[in-house]
Amino acid sequence: MKISELVRINDLLIAEAEQLLADYMPFRDVGKIVASKLTVDYASIAASARVFFTYLNSETYLLLLDRMCLGRDLFPDVLLGILKAAKRDFANGLLIHPRIVATADSMADILDQAEHLLLNDYHVAACVLVGGAMESTLRTMWEVQYKGEQVPKPSMNEFNQRLHKASAYDAVTFRQISAYGQLRNNAAHGKYDEVDKPRVEDFLRFTREFIMRYFAPKFEAA
Repeated sequence: MKISELVRINDLLIAEAEQLLADYMPFRDVGKIVASKLTVDYASIAASARVFFTYLNSETYLLLLDRMCLGRDLFPDVLLGILKAAKRDFANGLLIHPRIVATADSMADILDQAEHLLLNDYHVAACVLVGGAMESTLRTMWEVQYKGEQVPKPSMNEFNQRLHKASAYDAVTFRQISAYGQLRNNAAHGKYDEVDKPRVEDFLRFTREFIMRYFAPKFEAA
């Protein structure tokens, strides 16, 4: 599933939970006696949220949902709070599981999804995604094009080091990848004040150009 679709689903669940909370407010002081339609709507939204978090492989949010929202009583404010927290974490790249990168159709598809995130001001999440695309590209170059040995602790920096030593590209490109690798690490480890949107836009543009120059031509010729 594309990132844009996941963002759309998260926004849709939030909108539904907000409407549910508004409908629930007149009943909040009558204890457990709540209109049956609200009970059904609540269960439906909570179940959809569980499917969403299961797809994202988020044990933390699944645990929160199970403990705080999936009982007999209605807690629409709590459900809404969980969904909004998930949106913040998604925007900061904390809910982008490797599965999303691994199941994408191609590097171009991943970068298109990152561009969509950038256009919607999810620049930290976009940075994580571009970093994943760059690391996957470097890994493939090392393992397939250069027939390199298995890397014990694979990382963007490690593949960059090995490819540079193999003269895969020049020193300027090596330093650029190193700098963007640090940017990606800042995004992935919560240093959000060190990840600004223009730099992520540069990272996306650089990654596309890198793939076209060093990666795609060699595989098309193979």
